Amino acid sequence: MSIFDFLRRKSKKVDYRLDSNPQAFYSSQFSPNSVFFVPFRAQGSYQLVDNGWVPASDEVNLPVHCLNEQREQAAIKINGPMEFSISVPCTGRNITPKQISDMKFVLDNIVAMDCESRRQISEPETVYDECLAYVEIENSEVHLHYFANTMNTEWGAYFLLGTDGDWKFQTLG
Repeated sequence: MSIFDFLRRKSKKVDYRLDSNPQAFYSSQFSPNSVFFVPFRAQGSYQLVDNGWVPASDEVNLPVHCLNEQREQAAIKINGPMEFSISVPCTGRNITPKQISDMKFVLDNIVAMDCESRRQISEPETVYDECLAYVEIENSEVHLHYFANTMNTEWGAYFLLGTDGDWKFQTLG
C-alpha cells in the first residue's frame, strides 16, 4: 500500500449527523438512573487538574483559565457519532419528574431536531463538519449547541414547544 492510499484511507470523512443511527439507538440510552449532576461554578480563574477544574493557585504550576459562571445542572450523556449531553437546570441536586420527562421527550425526537437544525444552515457550500456538542432544556425551550470541526466556530439551534406538543424550530444563533 502506498502512502497516498494510506492517507486516503485515514482521511475518510466522519459523518456526525445523528441520522447515521436510527432514532431508537438514542432513545434506548435514556435511563433516569444515568442522570448526573454538575455543580455550580462561580466566575473566576481556574486550573485544569486530573479530576476537573479547581480555583487557580500559585502552588499549582498549570496554566490559568478564566471561566464564566456555570449554574448547577442535571445531565445525561448520550453516545452517537460523537458523545453529547442533554441537561436541565437544577438546584440542590433536585430535578422534577417533568424535567426527566422533558429530557426523555427531547431524546426521543433528537434525530428529527438535528436534521432540521442542519437543514437551516445558510451556507451549504461551507463544510463545517459540525457535531452536536450538547443540548440544554429550560421551560419550553430547547437549545442544540454545535461545534465545527473544520474551523473555530460554534452555534445553537433553538426550538420552542408548540401547542401541538411538538418541538418547532425557531432560529439559529
